[in-house]
Amino acid sequence: MTAEMAAAQSEGQVSIRLLGGFGPLTGNHMTVELDREKPLKEFLDGLAEEYGLDLNGFGSYFLALIDGVEAGLLGGLEAKVRPGCELLLIRISHGG
Repeated sequence: MTAEMAAAQSEGQVSIRLLGGFGPLTGNHMTVELDREKPLKEFLDGLAEEYGLDLNGFGSYFLALIDGVEAGLLGGLEAKVRPGCELLLIRISHGG
């Protein structure tokens, strides 16, 4: 764990990077507070509501990585998001 990750974890934050497919938001980095571990789907639902991100159909159309490990693709949303982790989101397809 890097010093930066340790500092984020002690502060109860999650680092989120929008890597592709988010239009003008692509490339953005944000940090959000998290007080406890949450299932990925619950975390993303809260993120979509709080920040107005269009995450409809997340399980079918996005790839999520938590600390560089594939965490959700095609409905596999059992992974946990925890304080101090880095979440990468990539929109693979808009559906159709």
